[in-house]
Amino acid sequence: MSFLLPPAGFAQVDGSLDPAFGSPGDPGRIAFSIVSRDPADTTGSLNWAQVTPFKVLPRADGSAIVWSNAATPYDLPISAPTVPVAIRVLADGTWDTTWGASGGGRTVIYVGEDYNWRAADAVTTSDGGMAVVGTIDNPDGSSDIAVWRFRENGQIVAGFGTNGVRRLRRGGLPSDEGKVLHRADLDLVGSGIPSSDLLIVGANIRDGLMGVHGLGLVILDELGSVCPSSLASCGNVVGGDVDWPANGACCGWAAHCVRTAATST
Repeated sequence: MSFLLPPAGFAQVDGSLDPAFGSPGDPGRIAFSIVSRDPADTTGSLNWAQVTPFKVLPRADGSAIVWSNAATPYDLPISAPTVPVAIRVLADGTWDTTWGASGGGRTVIYVGEDYNWRAADAVTTSDGGMAVVGTIDNPDGSSDIAVWRFRENGQIVAGFGTNGVRRLRRGGLPSDEGKVLHRADLDLVGSGIPSSDLLIVGANIRDGLMGVHGLGLVILDELGSVCPSSLASCGNVVGGDVDWPANGACCGWAAHCVRTAATST
């Protein structure tokens, strides 16, 4: 399925589309289709994926990275119904087929067989790269928050977390879902010097496979480490009704945090 992207920045003063952007046959817009893996990995005719975009990240050069959850085509040997996929749209409205880590001008997030995974939000990091938050569904029915980090060229940052992904895995059978992501520079220790490029992760958290979710906030540093509970400004539970003993979930501005289960959703 094609996804039409008419960026607001390319509209004319009168509200019309910029004819210099995109294809001459369809001026002012770009239409593209995504297949979830490199065509070299499959044989026969390809089935194109339905695409659900969730974030556009503008670049200083006028290009933009478009992140989507793309349904996996039927001819691919993968059980997950969707995979997160990113492409780069150049300033003139053409698809940059040289960008990305997965071939064909794409970066595809892959977790593994027997898992389902999806992404929900993305931010630009201070080095020009990207961080993406989402959810990994496990074979036992539980789910974990996941944060991935990429370089500006779409390659994974291997030093972030474990091989580019920080999986916030709690004990038992949690049903946690990564929802939103924000990059911030925060003074965690009150020294007047903020720690740079911290990632604030917002999530739905729940112990067990049924019942209401609570709100969870976690702060990660640039390597994917959870803000340590040894810092006075960090705590073990933020806006939820469950503890986070294994990972020491952190709130870097504790005086402003709501530590209650009343925010369940």
